[in-house]
Order: sequence, then structure tokens, then C-alpha cells
Amino acid sequence: MRLPKDYWILWTGGGLSLLGSYMQYIALPLWVLDVTGSPVATGSAFAMSVLPTVLLAPVAGYLADRVDRRILTIVCEAVSGVAVLVLLLSTEHASVIGVYIGAFAVRTFNTATVPATQAMIRAKVPEDLLPRASARFDLVNSVAIIAGPALGSAVYAAAGIEWVLYANLASFLVSAGLTAAVSPCPGARSQRGIATATLSALGHVMRSARLAPVALTEGVYYLFIGGSTALCVILASSGLGDALSGLYVAGMGAGWLLTSTVILTRFGGRAAEVVRVAGLCAVPVAVLQWVAVGWNPVTCFVCGMVAGMANLAVAGGASIVYQAETDKDNAGRIFAMRRALINACLGVSTIGLPALGVALGIGQVLLIMAVIATVGTAGVRLMRPRLAVPAEESRA
Repeated sequence: MRLPKDYWILWTGGGLSLLGSYMQYIALPLWVLDVTGSPVATGSAFAMSVLPTVLLAPVAGYLADRVDRRILTIVCEAVSGVAVLVLLLSTEHASVIGVYIGAFAVRTFNTATVPATQAMIRAKVPEDLLPRASARFDLVNSVAIIAGPALGSAVYAAAGIEWVLYANLASFLVSAGLTAAVSPCPGARSQRGIATATLSALGHVMRSARLAPVALTEGVYYLFIGGSTALCVILASSGLGDALSGLYVAGMGAGWLLTSTVILTRFGGRAAEVVRVAGLCAVPVAVLQWVAVGWNPVTCFVCGMVAGMANLAVAGGASIVYQAETDKDNAGRIFAMRRALINACLGVSTIGLPALGVALGIGQVLLIMAVIATVGTAGVRLMRPRLAVPAEESRA
């Protein structure tokens, strides 16, 4: 049975929009660094792309469940394009504050687009095709996340920041146009307020005997392992030099593709087990990174590939379980809440792990965090009987 036409429209539009966003995500901080020479100002540019996701997720999820998801996506993509025009004006006049405002605005509307798109997929794809649909969406997301930063930095270096912004503007407009071809997808129009709806979404996750362990495992993994990529790139750079350290990220991309096309496609029906196994493999993966990432270009690439496989096994497997265990009326707020929590965990990890690496040593921190993540995953497994509730209650 084939995935429906609406799914492929969303797949294409979402992939293009994400590609443009990741081109901008890397290029704007580079522009800020060139203009100011300040690492703090550069870090603030990255922060402007993270804060809206964490702060505004309850509102985004509420809207994604209350209004027509198709209309919401079209409006948000179009308004994001307007925000890119603000960025174009700000960069033309070398206004760093204007760039911060524009970047925050773009990410704000993207915060609503992502859960709305995921909710549309949940509503339009038959239950038995959800694992395949989720794996395919993770695939295009992985390609965009890999290609976007590389393409953005290359275009910025060759043609300037304005052409990166033009590309992102075009991606938003094309995505909005494609989404207009999707059939309507009305929300539930619940009368509950935002706070009540958000607490209801959290309660739904924690009452589900299948979803709660996966959500907790994913959170533990991102909190303690999420920032390890920066540490591994540092190890690779110290052993191979800056020119070859990028092989680690390229290897991660290969691992994401392999997991999306093979592991999640084949074992999508056992996605919860895939998440748990990946979490329990954190220690051997960390040991491999510590020992071999700086040996030679081949081992650097292989280490990245193994890490990428583990990362997407957790994230992609969790996506499949979320899609299967989330009812259509609450999908938007649940996906938005998940995204906010994961971004918060990832932000803490990305800042904390390098700081600990300076104090304790990079390899030691990799191993310590992997041990904690493994213990946390095992602890979630032991908690599972306490989380179990009747199936009909978990769907309430």
C-alpha cells in the first residue's frame, strides 16, 4: 500500500523548508562573527534559533490542535518569509540587533509549523503505514540537516549572506505553495485553555505504558549524549586536523541515512525496543569515539557513522512510537511539547559537555555521560511496570 499523495506533498515541502532553515542556521552566526568578532554575540545568534522552540511550544501545540493545520502551516511559512525580509534589511545595514529579532521571528513561526505538519501526517496516513511514513520523514530531515549547514556555509563564503537568505525565503514560499495543495486538516477546536491543554498532553505521554518509557529514554539520551558531537569533532580535529575533522559529521549523516532506510524501515513495528537498545549501547559507542575517532580518516568516518546510527535510532524510533500512540486531536500539542523538551535537553548538553570536557578531559566526559545515559535507560526499563495503565486509559 502506498503512502497518500498529501503525505508526499508535506514530505517535499517540509524537506525544502528545513533545508533553507539549516542553511540560514549556520550562515547567520558566521555573519555575526565576521561583523562583531565576538564569540558571545555569535553564540547569541545560535540561541535566537533555539529559544522560541522551548518558550513557545505550548502555544504552538495548542494552535496546531485547535485550528486547521493546513492553514496554520501556510500562514506560518508565509510569515516566516516576511521575517527573512527583516533579516535581509538587517544584514544590509549591519544591524546585529535586527538579525537577532529576525532570527527569533523566523524560529517562532517555525515552532508552530513543525507540530502542525506532524499532526497532519498523523491525521492523513493510515495506522499501518505510520512507521514507514515516519522513517521516510526522518530520512528527508536527515538529508536537510546534513546538507543545509554545508550548503549554507559554502554559499555564504562564495556569494554572501544575502544569497543564503534568498534561498531560505524561496524555501518558505515553495513550502507554503505546496501545502496549499493538501486537503484541509481541521483541528479539534477544544475549548480548553493553553495551560490545561499542555498539561493534558504531558499527562497523555506519562500515562501511556508504551510512550512514557520511550519519552523518558529519549530525554535522558539527549540530556547526557546530545552534546557529544562537539566533543567528538574536537577529538577528531586534534588527531587529524581541522580539514579532516568534518569526516565525523559526514559519517553521522551516513549513519542517519542507514538507520532511516534500513533499521527503522525494517524494525518500525518494534520501535520502542530500537530506542531502548540504542540507549543501552551508549557506553561502547562512547569508548569507540574516545579511542578511534582521531586515528585516521577511515576510523573518524566510521565513528561518526556509528554515532549517527545510535542518535537516529533513538530519535527516529521515538518518532514512530509518538505517531502510533498519539491520538489525532492531541497530536499538535504533544509533538510541540516533545520538541521543546528535546531542544531544552540538547541545549543543556551542548553547553555543559564541552565545559566539563575542559575541566575533566574530553574522553573522560564522553565515557561518564555514556554511563549515566545507560543507567538512566536501564532505570526507565525498571520503572515500566509502574507506568503501565490499561490501553483504553492511555488513549483517553
